[in-house]
Amino acid sequence: MPDSSQDTGQDVNPHLAARIDGELTRLLFRSAGFGLLSNFALSALFAWGIWDYFDHTLLLIWAGAFTLVTAGRVGIQIAHKRAAPTVERLPDWRKYFITGSTLSAMCWGAAGWTFMNSDDLIPRVLGVLGIAGLNAGAARSLGSVRIAYILYVIFSLGPTVGRFITYDEAGSTTLIICSVLYALFLINTAKDHHGDLQRLYNLIFKNEDLVVTLQESTEKADSANRPKSDFLAVMSHEIRTPMNGVIGMLDVLSSSDLTAEQTDQVRVASQSADSLLRLLNDILDLSKIESGKLKFEETPFATRRLISQIVDLLPPHRQSKEH
Repeated sequence: MPDSSQDTGQDVNPHLAARIDGELTRLLFRSAGFGLLSNFALSALFAWGIWDYFDHTLLLIWAGAFTLVTAGRVGIQIAHKRAAPTVERLPDWRKYFITGSTLSAMCWGAAGWTFMNSDDLIPRVLGVLGIAGLNAGAARSLGSVRIAYILYVIFSLGPTVGRFITYDEAGSTTLIICSVLYALFLINTAKDHHGDLQRLYNLIFKNEDLVVTLQESTEKADSANRPKSDFLAVMSHEIRTPMNGVIGMLDVLSSSDLTAEQTDQVRVASQSADSLLRLLNDILDLSKIESGKLKFEETPFATRRLISQIVDLLPPHRQSKEH
């Protein structure tokens, strides 16, 4: 399996590298559909274009071999789609695909070696345009798996360059050098494309893993926080029960015969009890906030009365410190 960390320039764990390579293999199959169709159409046009220049039996043999290879590649595509292989099985499917694309390249290499052995212009031009164009297009469709494209260039362009070497014409050396430079350029382009895809899928899968980790952390935090919220809710209910008793007794006491000073003291105690009851309700609201069930209310209040109640609470506290 290719080393994804080497292409991305980052440390990639084996599991992530396998996912990246698997997705690149799937991309290889997804990109092959139109390529197979155009490849077959181009072979038919090529055979038709040079039909009058070569022996028909030879052309039919080449066209038949190319058709069989294309049929095999189509079969691999269909089988892959039906199988929907897992990441563990994708390396085998990548080998099947590379075998098919390499056989196709060999067919074009055979065409370059055989049909460009002509003094006529049309077979040479059609051969150069066809093979050069196919290699340019394959730089993208096969670029997701570098070895697939490198083999395609070697077996399709290699025999063609070999045929150029046999030419005993002025400028043949220049043609050979240009062909080699063209091949190197295409391989480098495919390498850059492959590296961009590696980095793209590396970021995609890392972001997916990060989202999953955050979700799990959030669920753990919610689970850890839920007992505290439940405890606050239960305690606020439990404490309110005796508080209601205290408030009730203070109401009864305020209705009895008391001196003015005692009445004032009972009033302060009642206000304090009411404040404590509101505090318990606020604690209950805290548990509602954490559960997302809090509803805001708008209630009027008297500012002067609130300040007066606070001032009434302070004298007993001050007097206790003085004593």
